[in-house]
Amino acid sequence: TLYGYLPYNQEVRTVPLLQKALEDGKQVAVLVPTTILSLQHYRTFSHRLREFPVRIEHLSRTKSTRDVTATLADLEAGKIDILIGTHKILGKNVKFKDLGLLIIDEEQKFGVGAKEKLRQMSVNVDTLTLTATPIPRTLQFSLLGARDLSIINTPPPNRYPVQTETITLDDEDIIKEAIQIEMQRNGQVYVVCNRIEMLPRIENRILRLCPEARTIIAHGQMPAGEMEEALEGFINYDYDILISTTIIESGVDIPNVNTIIIHSAQNYGLSDLHQLRGRVGRSNRKAYCYLVTPEKELLTSDARRRLNALTTFAELGSGFQLAMQDLDIRGAGNMLGAEQSGFIADLGYDTYQRILNEAVEEIREEMSESNSPSPIANSQFIVVTESGILHEMQKACPKAEFIPVPAILNDSTHSNCNECEYMRMCTLENLYDCLQNESNEIVVDETIAKDAIRPIQRMLEMS
Repeated sequence: TLYGYLPYNQEVRTVPLLQKALEDGKQVAVLVPTTILSLQHYRTFSHRLREFPVRIEHLSRTKSTRDVTATLADLEAGKIDILIGTHKILGKNVKFKDLGLLIIDEEQKFGVGAKEKLRQMSVNVDTLTLTATPIPRTLQFSLLGARDLSIINTPPPNRYPVQTETITLDDEDIIKEAIQIEMQRNGQVYVVCNRIEMLPRIENRILRLCPEARTIIAHGQMPAGEMEEALEGFINYDYDILISTTIIESGVDIPNVNTIIIHSAQNYGLSDLHQLRGRVGRSNRKAYCYLVTPEKELLTSDARRRLNALTTFAELGSGFQLAMQDLDIRGAGNMLGAEQSGFIADLGYDTYQRILNEAVEEIREEMSESNSPSPIANSQFIVVTESGILHEMQKACPKAEFIPVPAILNDSTHSNCNECEYMRMCTLENLYDCLQNESNEIVVDETIAKDAIRPIQRMLEMS
């Protein structure tokens, strides 16, 4: 996981990884949550890698069916090196020839199932997640050591913290003054509300407060061409105020916008508010964020904690502290399941943490043991089934005692033979006598079927 504050250009830091994967002949998939961010990454990577023989394509709802079909055919044939797309690349008809690197941008926007589905498309896929506020489950993995975490602490030059303030719906004078100050310095304003039916009302209210303002509405239910036209007009400074839903949360980078007003801020998550606040303050100007909420007495305790955390941690690079607050408020979720937040109510947090730490240590020990030399040379007892390899094993392990196990133990065709059954029981008794002493280590030769040892293990468990 690569964490960096919002205007830190995290995607630029991934270019060396892209080059390394492409040098090894692997394909790269970049998963993003929105169409706008997909187009932005497509332009960024195309510009950065323009001098390299690399083919970059993107999948989103803006492409026609014919273009999508041609892109998928070239992807399966290995003609496309980097594919950037939204959830569309998780479809069953998307097949990579040799996927080697998966980059997930805005990782907090995806569920566990979506991320694991893409990883299962190919074996041994390296995964890099980019986020400004890790979700509780991902942060918990990193704190436990099960996932690596890199933090970019150095901000870009000439950047200032975003001044954050909580106001109510009745503070119209503050909203009016904020818009007028921004317009006087030839800046622009975001006004965010996640209820589409409320956007026209908010526009009428703003025009009542500031009649000279030029406003435009944009949301995800608009036709793709109309929405792009509205955003391009705002980028070209044809409008002063963009009234929209959270579609601007990811992928919109307009340095001239340095004031954002978020309506019903109590209904947003901590990471969502941090992401929205990161849309401003992308230049050398002082930026402002206004959180419009009802009276504090009407807010829930969790909502008050979220808003207090956002106003407290307003410095550059404070997203990691906000993520820790989010972990404390929402809980770590299920490490082994799909829940990415929540508390361990029945088991207890301390007990769950202890069990989880023990499981992580066991996995680490198993991984280290798998890289260590074979324990056969130091074993006291070695089980063999073929006399042909007995001589060689005796030379390799002169101090070990060998227990012959007839191959007939695993021959199902003689399962009803009394003589075979007698030999089976005698052999199992010998193995049981050896296994009863915990200090005796027994190594089973690869040629023996595990079914010959399982009865002994069951006897030990019963005893």
